[in-house]
Amino acid sequence: MNSPKLRIILSVLILIAGLAFLIFVFFFNRAILSVTADAPFSVNIVGITSRNCDQSPCAITVAPGHYQLKLRKENSLDISEEIDLPLGKTTEKKYTFKPLPALKLTGAKFSTDHARVFFVADSPDKARPTLYQDDSLLSDLQATPDASKATPLLYFTRSIKRSIIAANPSRDKLALIDQTDAATQSLYLLDLKAKSRQALEQDQQYYGAKWLNDESLLVQRRNLTTIVDELYLYQDFAASPLGLDITTNIDLISAMDQNHFIYAQPFPKMDDGTLPTGFLIYSYDLSTGKSQELFNNTDLNLPTRLEYLPQEKIIYLEINQNIYSLGPI
Repeated sequence: MNSPKLRIILSVLILIAGLAFLIFVFFFNRAILSVTADAPFSVNIVGITSRNCDQSPCAITVAPGHYQLKLRKENSLDISEEIDLPLGKTTEKKYTFKPLPALKLTGAKFSTDHARVFFVADSPDKARPTLYQDDSLLSDLQATPDASKATPLLYFTRSIKRSIIAANPSRDKLALIDQTDAATQSLYLLDLKAKSRQALEQDQQYYGAKWLNDESLLVQRRNLTTIVDELYLYQDFAASPLGLDITTNIDLISAMDQNHFIYAQPFPKMDDGTLPTGFLIYSYDLSTGKSQELFNNTDLNLPTRLEYLPQEKIIYLEINQNIYSLGPI
């Protein structure tokens, strides 16, 4: 039946439904974010709204949902986080801004490489190459390794004339790169407690190895297919290494804590193919595989060496044979 009375009823129902929807949207479909931080600061809910906050806490009302949140404060590092804001609730978040790191010329020196105490040489009494340990090499950096004064640890069946050795922080595991043949190098894991050695990879071209903690090893080697130098992470030595999606030299990487490392890399090339002056400093999260920018500089060349000292919260950078400190981090 299509009577005027029915049309009026349907129109009223549609009007009521529309009003109910508008009331829901404007009065009930809301979520509140309350941000506590050192004011003044700005809050940006990416793609939705921004707010300059002169007081803390700072409340922002938006529709419920999943958002990317960015906070900024003058002379401080930006804060970025993904958040979920549920319907009809107030989500309280507290943040602490960290001051921007300051780059200064300093007379500081890099720490001594503890892997210096380990070396490979032919055994004086046995005709086979041997891994030795001599702790006196740490105190006398000019000393030449002497097998007759060192402690033998492990023996090898093949000749090793040239090698790179990296020790983990506890010095109970070593990564050894056999570079006797430059074209077909091999990577070994040496367990000094178990007195064992494990061949991790062979017939590669390696450029260095570095331990991030006692169980995480980073190596730099050439991808023989693409002819590009790449970084690979070992955390399970029974499995293949994980290729990292970052481009830098292993000398520009330093452990930050058990789950993070710091690295430097150049700015991307410009449209004309030239490489701009300057560099970027990032932290890398081993658990998420994501990088976060910590610092950038557009005046100095890319460092040739980097070291982070957690007790000082400072990064030391070697740039054009000068040592700079960068902190706090």
